[in-house]
Amino acid sequence: MKNTKIAILGAGLSGLCCAFQLEKHGVKADIFERRREVEDRFINGEGMMDILTRPIKDSFSYLADQFDLHLQPLHPISKLTMVSEHNQVDFSGHFGFITVRGRHPQALSKQVAKKIKSKIYFNSKKTYDDLLKEYDTILMATGDGRDVRNIQPFNTDVSVKILGFTLKGEFNPGQVKIFLNNDLSPKGYVYLLPYDEENANIAIATPVNHADMSILKERLLQFIDISSKITDEFKIEDYIIGRPEKSRIGNTYFIGNCGGNIFPFMGFGQFGAMLSGLLAADSIIYNIDFDEQIQFLRKSYGRSLILRRFMEEMDNENFDKMVKVLQGKVGERLFHSNKINPLKAASYLMYPYVKGRKSL
Repeated sequence: MKNTKIAILGAGLSGLCCAFQLEKHGVKADIFERRREVEDRFINGEGMMDILTRPIKDSFSYLADQFDLHLQPLHPISKLTMVSEHNQVDFSGHFGFITVRGRHPQALSKQVAKKIKSKIYFNSKKTYDDLLKEYDTILMATGDGRDVRNIQPFNTDVSVKILGFTLKGEFNPGQVKIFLNNDLSPKGYVYLLPYDEENANIAIATPVNHADMSILKERLLQFIDISSKITDEFKIEDYIIGRPEKSRIGNTYFIGNCGGNIFPFMGFGQFGAMLSGLLAADSIIYNIDFDEQIQFLRKSYGRSLILRRFMEEMDNENFDKMVKVLQGKVGERLFHSNKINPLKAASYLMYPYVKGRKSL
């Protein structure tokens, strides 16, 4: 391994975690990043929802115990609120963690970058073809499935428009709110993730290309009825979620979003990205089958996609009925039982009602 030249294309979470794990075994990689620094982008919140990663019940302790990767989230999620047009349900317990991305000192990628010594080449113009000529092993970790299409088939399952902004007001740092309302986000969702007691990230995500995001923004601000000030705003026109045909071709590994290691339901992908990078490094060091290593991530992706497809077919009346049902014993069993994997159970129940389910 000492004489093997390894290149990582992308200094995001998956690539940096891969470099971290390689270094534990005395192997350094060259990392090529097109931006001028790690996480050189807008600030936004993200949820690491442990209810989607069962049987792993605490993602941060798992990363620490299994990989000696010690990271800090912004806050644990102690309250999950689901809001439909006319109903609301609240759950208390441990549901995961709120993290932050972008030019924020506590962004997870920045935390991992401080732990590695591998060289990062910023403002890089290197392409995959360039690296093929110079390196023995390459890890595709750019975070964009479009970069995979020139190498192998990449199936886009979801393409989403996102409008997000930072609100200044009063918030419970441990409370995540999910709004299921087609008037606010057609066939999509809205989530609110607090950074602290005074600032929160709220985002509208919809797969409807012709949706007028400015109108949706005004509707949302009226619906949540809070006197908050918008201090920052970002927009993504075409965020794609999908899967490559293969997770490894020759000595090229596809990790993070390039490998489809994300949860399509809410579009969150930090935990899957990190795990795929760490496991790719283990596969390289120990000569382990990478496909076998990430099989559980593929299963979680499929289950999450079923859940998303089901939600896309719901109208507001059905969302109201669903939230009302979750106010009772069904919700308690789904979110609080130690014997139930919420994602697995929900996808199993919803699969028969999803159109085009045989293609999932």
